[in-house]
Amino acid sequence: MSKTNQKEVLFSVYGMEIREDSLYEIQEKIDTSAPDGFQKENTTKILNENVIDSFPVASWDESLKSWDTGLTLDSKLLAKAFPDDIERGRVVKQLTAKVVKPFEDRIGKNGLRPTADNNEFWDRFSVRVSRFKVFNTAKVEELYQLYSLLVKKTITPKHHERHPEWRNSAYTVVDKEEAVSRAELKSSQKATAYGLYFQLKNSKDLPTILDWVNVKIQKTTPDTTKDAIFDRFVSEEKNGNQNTKDFIEAVEMFNDEKQSEIFGIHARLKEMHRKGEGIVLRKQEIYLDDQYVGNNFKVAAKKILETPELYETFMSLQK
Repeated sequence: MSKTNQKEVLFSVYGMEIREDSLYEIQEKIDTSAPDGFQKENTTKILNENVIDSFPVASWDESLKSWDTGLTLDSKLLAKAFPDDIERGRVVKQLTAKVVKPFEDRIGKNGLRPTADNNEFWDRFSVRVSRFKVFNTAKVEELYQLYSLLVKKTITPKHHERHPEWRNSAYTVVDKEEAVSRAELKSSQKATAYGLYFQLKNSKDLPTILDWVNVKIQKTTPDTTKDAIFDRFVSEEKNGNQNTKDFIEAVEMFNDEKQSEIFGIHARLKEMHRKGEGIVLRKQEIYLDDQYVGNNFKVAAKKILETPELYETFMSLQK
């Protein structure tokens, strides 16, 4: 179990877990409508940590004649983030224990009261946000500031980065420890994929396995070309991580006696289609001797392997 997973989850805002004694870093947010140079750097803002935005921690609610601090049951921000009454009550209880009480122990009893007689405090209480700014949840003020930014959708949880509800947010936030753990996992997976590739590099099975993940090489493909093709596959900017996982899973399947036959069926189906030998493709639907077997060759291979009648038909066409 990672150190991150051992830490108590204080609360979760829009699916982002905020843990005790943890560091959260502000990063640029991807904006597909931004100029190319900005998109390349995954940002909507000028790449300068000296660019600083300031946001109020609370906002005045004229209808309630009080400040919406996100800490009370009547908070509209809280109601939007936690529409279920029972869940909202649980979150308020946790916020009281982890934010309100320790914060007021430092600034004085009722220091976070949302009433008009506390205007001076809330007028002055803001949070500054910039690229690479880090919030330490071991510090109660920073914990509250981070929570406020999340509940007001001023910053975007990484998994919601492309969600339209956060379109007005220019920043995203990541758990630094989780980000490091993910980076280490990706690095480890890529090392595993390269290791498997070089073990198989001179094997007659490599083209079959790579064909399963839609990478085309021939037995006669020069080694340097094979290396370049594989490197491009696992390093692809958008899909490299998934490609890496898919290759590792394909090798594991191929080495499993119960699953390995599917690779031969898959390769043979493609060859039969190219040669017009019993395989017909109609509007993205694959037919084996006029029997529907799936909408792609992987699905078709699996169905043939699992269906005795189809398997018998397939084998009869190999004679």
